[in-house]
Amino acid sequence: MTSIIKFTSESELFSWAADDFIARATHALENKNYFDVALSGGSTAQNYFGVLAHALRGLSFLPKLRFFVSDERYVELSSTDSNAGNAWLKLLKPLGIAKNQLFSPYDTKYTPEQAGVNYENLLRELLHEDLPVFDIIYLGIGQDGHIASLFPQGSLVKNSGADPRLVAAPIEEIAQRRRLSFMPKLINAAEHICVMAPGISKAQVLDEIMMGPLDPLKLPAQLILRTNNPKLTLLRST
Repeated sequence: MTSIIKFTSESELFSWAADDFIARATHALENKNYFDVALSGGSTAQNYFGVLAHALRGLSFLPKLRFFVSDERYVELSSTDSNAGNAWLKLLKPLGIAKNQLFSPYDTKYTPEQAGVNYENLLRELLHEDLPVFDIIYLGIGQDGHIASLFPQGSLVKNSGADPRLVAAPIEEIAQRRRLSFMPKLINAAEHICVMAPGISKAQVLDEIMMGPLDPLKLPAQLILRTNNPKLTLLRST
């Protein structure tokens, strides 16, 4: 069953998540060479990065962390719209983590579709699995019920059950930006999935996602949150 933890504030939620990150990384690195982390975008992620960077400062295992992005706008990393770029500026760079520990699907030499194929192949190579398993994936939820770049009525949601891809670009334009997204199969395979939904603004859509009729076309986050995945934790705050 999905674990739901409620907090009285956003700061308390982020502090718990940072402590959980350290505990999971410390444990995992006893038996493997790298701790593989998939990061989300959006304001929740960016607010969390500062808390996590403070918690990680000075820890010896930083060179053994590898960071990926679960969805990305197809823009230069220098753009404020780049999820990988924001992760670099707000998390990795302040910690002195090397640039080669961050992996992004963006590549100007390729179309978004081909970049998705390349990124999928890279994940298989680095994580040594046909279905790569991240140690932890962080995700947020949009007020429209989207998760990663899986949007209501979007092409990736409509075809998710039959689509063999692990990383894909939606056919439609979203806010005039092409995107790349992890598909539900890849997200749900993670060793741990941490979905953050701080603040009362997400309360209504969360209740609909968790307790309303099952309709992933309307609420794509149900593809993750309604799977009864025991490795999933939903963090909520008032």
